[in-house]
Amino acid sequence: MSSNNSFDAFIPILENDSQSELFENIFECTINNTNNEFNISEVHALLASWGFNEIIIKKISDAKLSLWHLSVIEDSDIDVLFPLSELADRVKFKACLKGWRQGNSHSRASTPSCTSSTSTSSVVNSEEEGGPIKSVAEILKESVRGQNILQKFSEIGSLAEEDRKEIVNIIVEGHLFSRKKGLGIFLINKYAEDIVKQFPGEIKDTYYVPRKLGGHPKGKLYDRVRNSKHTLTKKGLIKNNKSQSAAAQAPNTQPSTHLHLNNKQVTEDDKEIKAWLKYNKEDDDWENIFKKWQSTSHLRVQECQRRVFTEILEDWPLYKHATKGHILIDCDFEQIFPGRLNKLFYKWQNFVKAALEIYPSAIKDKKGIEQLTAIRRDSVNEDYKNYKLIELLHCILKPSCRIKKVDKNIWKPSIVDSQFSQVQVIASVGDLQRKIAERNEKYHKVGLKVQPFIILIQNDGINFEYYVWVESMIHKFETFLKALDYCFKNFHCFNFQYPKECELVWTFIQKFFFEIDAEYDINCPQLSTIIATFKNFEK
Repeated sequence: MSSNNSFDAFIPILENDSQSELFENIFECTINNTNNEFNISEVHALLASWGFNEIIIKKISDAKLSLWHLSVIEDSDIDVLFPLSELADRVKFKACLKGWRQGNSHSRASTPSCTSSTSTSSVVNSEEEGGPIKSVAEILKESVRGQNILQKFSEIGSLAEEDRKEIVNIIVEGHLFSRKKGLGIFLINKYAEDIVKQFPGEIKDTYYVPRKLGGHPKGKLYDRVRNSKHTLTKKGLIKNNKSQSAAAQAPNTQPSTHLHLNNKQVTEDDKEIKAWLKYNKEDDDWENIFKKWQSTSHLRVQECQRRVFTEILEDWPLYKHATKGHILIDCDFEQIFPGRLNKLFYKWQNFVKAALEIYPSAIKDKKGIEQLTAIRRDSVNEDYKNYKLIELLHCILKPSCRIKKVDKNIWKPSIVDSQFSQVQVIASVGDLQRKIAERNEKYHKVGLKVQPFIILIQNDGINFEYYVWVESMIHKFETFLKALDYCFKNFHCFNFQYPKECELVWTFIQKFFFEIDAEYDINCPQLSTIIATFKNFEK
């Protein structure tokens, strides 16, 4: 199995939270309001993400509609844009617009000229933001880390780079965990201004630079908010108003009992245990190691939310243990998602039975039909059959993302691309390192990060070896299911992103097997339908 040639040069153009980011830019215009200018290219991107062609996009462009206009436009105005002869487009536009508005925390944007860049007092005390907002000094005084920074600044009168990062972490973590909602542009701007007041000599642009026409916001605060909001909402640690409302009406499959891992204070004892674990790796002391590992789960969860993977491995090298590293991932996953640890294995046989009933009518791809016929007809070992059933899932949940290649052309990944991004088949173990290096080079050439993936080594065509690659870490497994289980858990323990090409398949595994829902999950009718179909077979 290999990817097609069109994969060799591309970059993603829309992230999961792209629409949310576009909507935030509307409100940012009220802060950085210069001649009421709006970036029409953002409207183009939004319409393209809704699946409209160039004719419709040009129609909106000719009408000079900005994101702000889309946030307040009425049905009667839309009827003017789309006459009765274009009823289908009118209905689609209204439906997409409604979903876009509902998917963001504000259903209507304020008039740009109504709010100046210096008028933040009304926002600071806004009920919508959750009540009065504490000052930076008040926030820092609530933690030992913050108190140390304040004391240090009073003594030397300046901040080190590590102090700036810590200030940003304390502010963002405090807001997200106390309010369980995102930090908007207004408050990012307010906190940036307050930091400068609290620490004379600091520059606001270090923490927040408003979006300029055609660009994106920048700064330590903005970057930290974007990363944290996505990560924590995906894990279910924060919810927006929409998810909170839904939770009141129906049970939430996303466990909330792991919130204590983030709120739990890190003690000196925790730090001592962390240091001990870094330098004690003896197998004959594994019972003691595992006990200490469990006691520091909250520390790793907190670190994984704000540190890169290489730093985590450096401080917690036991993850790389050849035979027991996967057990530690299980330990962390169980702490984050209690009761979900063995869901894949528990539900697998029912999935197999359902798949053999569902696949014949659901798979339309010619090659997929041939492969399905082969595993139903031929005598194949159970492990290979398990692999094929996941591979064939890509024929149903075909990639829906749009990729922008270097030559500016838009490319839609194929089923083969989707399969390759999740599982790479290699002829022999001797090719392992070379193929990994080639994959890394292919992705890094276009500025993409290689996400965790499974390696299947087909030595003799009958017996297979399974590996999971996670950046500089690789583990071998006896069966495909164990490899699949471990690979999935790495995404959630270390906050990796599903590859865009196979995002639907990984999300199916997340929702159907592990019963984990999160706000930032991809919203796709095709995915919802196939999950519901499989669930019907469980009844």
